Amino acid sequence: EDVAIAIDYKTGAPKSEIHKVYYGEKLQLYLYLLVLRDSLGLKPMGSFYLPIKSGYFSKGRNYRFTGQIVLTADNVKALDRDAYQRAVEDGKNSLTSDTIPINFKVKGGEVTSLSKKNKLTDEEMDIILKYVQKVIPVAIKEISDGYIDRAPIKGSCEHCGYKAICGGAKDGMERE
Repeated sequence: EDVAIAIDYKTGAPKSEIHKVYYGEKLQLYLYLLVLRDSLGLKPMGSFYLPIKSGYFSKGRNYRFTGQIVLTADNVKALDRDAYQRAVEDGKNSLTSDTIPINFKVKGGEVTSLSKKNKLTDEEMDIILKYVQKVIPVAIKEISDGYIDRAPIKGSCEHCGYKAICGGAKDGMERE
């Protein structure tokens, strides 16, 4: 089965917090995965941000994804074959990938992670995609109806480069 990942390249220090999908803040990558699934028949296996800032290093790992992966042996092999092979050879200890945002071990051909963060099951990926599929028509309707009120996420105006143009959010207009 052919699989797909969605990658958004960022020059800053991106955070991929899955709960933000619910609030409509991080829909973009999952929308891409919906299109890849529905148009090309690809199976979604991950959504990632990739920092591309010049000289970016984090704990010695250069250009490591942040985001979520459907944690299977095939998916780990596809994204970091070297780490997968090291884990197979080791078999006991959890290894850190230089590419994907999980620490994992391989035992009996099965991949396990010590952390719940960043890993999804196929069912969880489907739930997220179904939710995004329901949110998209609502967003399109609001845009079509001319809804343009400023309602940024609390604190997002503080460092926004466009604040001088829009004036920022008025008191009480920020969303939690």
